[in-house]
Amino acid sequence: MNGRLLNLTSRHARLLRLRAQRLDPASAAGSVLDAVRAVVGLQSQSWPATPLGVRCRSRGLLAADVERARLEERSVVRSWFMRGTLHLVPAEDVGWLLGFLGPYAIAAGRRRRADLGIDEDTYAAGVRVLENTLADGPKTRAEIDEALQRRGVPLAPRSQAAIHLIGRAALEGRVCYGPDRGSQKEIVLVRDWVRVGRPLPSGPALVELTRRYLAAFGPARPRDLAKWSALPMPQCREGFAAVAGELAEIRVDGAPAWLPRERLAELDALPRERTLRLLGAFDTYLIGYANPKTAVAERYRSRVWNGGLIQPALLLDGLPVGVWKIARKAREAVVGVAPFAPLDPALESALADEAADVARFLGVTGRLAVQPPE
Repeated sequence: MNGRLLNLTSRHARLLRLRAQRLDPASAAGSVLDAVRAVVGLQSQSWPATPLGVRCRSRGLLAADVERARLEERSVVRSWFMRGTLHLVPAEDVGWLLGFLGPYAIAAGRRRRADLGIDEDTYAAGVRVLENTLADGPKTRAEIDEALQRRGVPLAPRSQAAIHLIGRAALEGRVCYGPDRGSQKEIVLVRDWVRVGRPLPSGPALVELTRRYLAAFGPARPRDLAKWSALPMPQCREGFAAVAGELAEIRVDGAPAWLPRERLAELDALPRERTLRLLGAFDTYLIGYANPKTAVAERYRSRVWNGGLIQPALLLDGLPVGVWKIARKAREAVVGVAPFAPLDPALESALADEAADVARFLGVTGRLAVQPPE
């Protein structure tokens, strides 16, 4: 990690991260797969928010393109990955991501499964029922829960037990989310749904994960990788050490951080115009770092992280300066923006363009409504 030591302000570091995340219009992705691949995987805790994560990282795509990539091309897969949470990832990466991260996430969820009555024997019985049930085709969570009850698997009905059993099976690469049935997402057998890439030995997988993380989130530190991936800190330090020759050590506001050396050239091409984006809820950019202040100013943190929710954010030069929501009625979408403080009038045009692009992406007419700051 030796090399030319640069001192960057936090603002310059954020501009580098915006470019890596494809949130800088100059680096916008041209396809759903490219947008998802660029960030390793898009957080997908809330499905309606997931396509919006593609929109702000691409140019000219539609929400229908995300559905096509997921359901027809099947180039992207929605399942449980980093931190044992739902993500949309490239199908080509499913094998090595789950092969490496799955055991850690399964171990981390052991206590919660025990609290729900899922011991190893119960899980073994439940996963047999799950796979036999899905062999007949995709099923909803309610249908899977019903099958588990019918076959005598000792789980509390209509509880969180079934989804935790499904989640462990997904982390083992057995199942994932598949097609839609109305408003419900169905579970499918991975082998019936998509061809996934091959797993990697743990050493190469750690190196690949570290490289991909730094390409998407750098400048960053080992503890940031640990927070994003839920890997133990020794593993994350080992990953950084394994790619040390590819990294440049820099300082961000005096603190050490690392960046892929090949990205140093971007410092000469950072955007001069201000970058304003409307991020969807639970956006990956906001949860990629150990220190929340990296992505959210402390004074606004509670307004972006509201309980267990991460609100849709109005992002300016890499920091949230407001929250927003969509109110849909028939073929119209009202994009309601609530700035935390008065916005520079010079940004009004950029905000109007962003709101119009959200409506275009969703295939509806749009109207922007800006609330006065509280």
